[in-house]
Amino acid sequence: MGLRSGCRSAVLKPARLGFFVELSTPELLTLLSNEAVLSALVRLRAGLTVALLDLSDERARILKRVSDRGIPLSAWVLVDRADGYFATFDNAVQVDRRVGEFLDWTKAHALSWERVGLDFEPDLRELQRLMHSPWSTLAGWLRRSRNNARYQRARNEYAQILDRLKTAGYQTETFQFPLVIDDRLTGNSAWQRIVSALHLQADVETVMLYSSLLGPFAHGLVTSYAPHAASIGIGSTGGGIDPLPKLTWPELERDLLLAAEHASDVRIFSLEGCVEHDFLTRLESMDWQQLPVPPARFSRSLASATRLLARALSRVL
Repeated sequence: MGLRSGCRSAVLKPARLGFFVELSTPELLTLLSNEAVLSALVRLRAGLTVALLDLSDERARILKRVSDRGIPLSAWVLVDRADGYFATFDNAVQVDRRVGEFLDWTKAHALSWERVGLDFEPDLRELQRLMHSPWSTLAGWLRRSRNNARYQRARNEYAQILDRLKTAGYQTETFQFPLVIDDRLTGNSAWQRIVSALHLQADVETVMLYSSLLGPFAHGLVTSYAPHAASIGIGSTGGGIDPLPKLTWPELERDLLLAAEHASDVRIFSLEGCVEHDFLTRLESMDWQQLPVPPARFSRSLASATRLLARALSRVL
């Protein structure tokens, strides 16, 4: 990445740098048994946000060893794929049950967590349909978004789940689509009702600015939304559920610099992708004093368009 001239200040490395991990227990064991990976995390002073794909004894033992190395851990609560996987408007009962199981599992294995997070997205099966039939899936989401009772019920149910976690002594976190910011800035809930997101009072709101999903508009995603986010997720470098092309090193470096201009808490999806592409070594030697190159003008207009659309949708939904 080249340097830019101008009056902007140099970027500083975020105070909190971390990685998401979304692996089954056998794959997680392989990854986190790699001494080179653990040593790099320690040198980077990076934490891990771990997807709870199961609550097995083996997973607990792996995470206990990681925690004992001084690597901070946060929990990413998920449910079974048959129940939607993410926290959706329709599976709060299953998420609440999972939270109870998580609290018992944590106590039984004496695990320590910095944060416990809920990931608000549509049902995983709907996201998979979106990849193959985008227009019919979006049309269904638009029709369903008129159901305000469904939205309000979900808000109430998940507020209670977050309160349960806070009462148990945990710092809470939500993982959000950037469209939540558009709703907040325009004073409505149109995008939340369409994409099954929820703006709730958690201790931390992490906005998922995954530029790998947006093709030619990718560069503008972080620039448009980072000024409104205290915690940012960057990606994707690999792993996860989407089949789209992943970030190259120059793209990841660009997004990290753009995010770090505004947020003190930046995490990368995912650790497994960074290890696969040998990005950990590059992150260790990354020059955070570079000035990030701003996006093209057409890309910078991304958020303006979505906010205008949010206002229009709020009049008809």
